[in-house]
Amino acid sequence: MMFGTYRYCLAHLVVLTHLASWPGVGSYAVFGFYMLSGFLMSLILNERYGFSLQGLRGYAANRALRIYPPYLFVLAATAVVVWALPNFAPQVRGSLILPDTWLAWAQQIGIVGIDWQARSRLIPASWSLYAELVYYVAMALVLARNRTIVLLWLGASVAYTLWLLVSGAEWQLRYYPVLAASLPFSLGATIYC
Repeated sequence: MMFGTYRYCLAHLVVLTHLASWPGVGSYAVFGFYMLSGFLMSLILNERYGFSLQGLRGYAANRALRIYPPYLFVLAATAVVVWALPNFAPQVRGSLILPDTWLAWAQQIGIVGIDWQARSRLIPASWSLYAELVYYVAMALVLARNRTIVLLWLGASVAYTLWLLVSGAEWQLRYYPVLAASLPFSLGATIYC
């Protein structure tokens, strides 16, 4: 119940950011989702699935079944709308154009390698799903295995974030890339530990 309420509030902040143009609020909400994912993935990896080959298979299957069916449904529906309204869709969102290469289609379908600056993103927020998938895999393979690793990960994430701030990196580079999600994910994992 508590996690559902937390997700509901974060989702509303994202929606308000897009509808009312509240700058920054939605970004913090996305990082809040990442932090929750870091906590929950650490929890289920350590207490439900474990790190055996069989446990990791179950974890991977569960993640795939939770993410890909609804994602692929929305992707297909969006592709149909964009195909039917090729002049209107890009006016709504510039990235709402059909991919023009097989690689771009593979990235859209697989959610792998989708860049926030990609010319075509049929689901505009797919860049954040890509970050989620990267950390789901990294946590299963290494990052969530024990408290020491999680704390080292947190330290590296803090150092990276401070480096971005001190070097004057643009806001987009502190928010969109996969590495930018490391701090909230590692914070969530640390809360679990």
